[in-house]
Amino acid sequence: MSVKRSGSSKVVAQEPVTTAAGSFDTFKIETTATVRNANDPTKKSDLVLTTWYAPEVDHWVKRTSKITINGHLDQDTSAELFEYGRR
Repeated sequence: MSVKRSGSSKVVAQEPVTTAAGSFDTFKIETTATVRNANDPTKKSDLVLTTWYAPEVDHWVKRTSKITINGHLDQDTSAELFEYGRR
């Protein structure tokens, strides 16, 4: 299958976030992407990903993701940093 993909990411805010791993000053980043079947452009998937990135740990500490396929919700997930350590 051949697909066409487009997307963008943008820092939309600076926010404090608290997870089980602690409290962090983060950059909130919103990413959107669309994937279309090159042979049938009516078939498409859309992704909205929101990431809270904490420079202090050089990693995201919270992330949500929503994927729709042809306008129907397929996945709605979230994850948070539970713990971390330095080596």
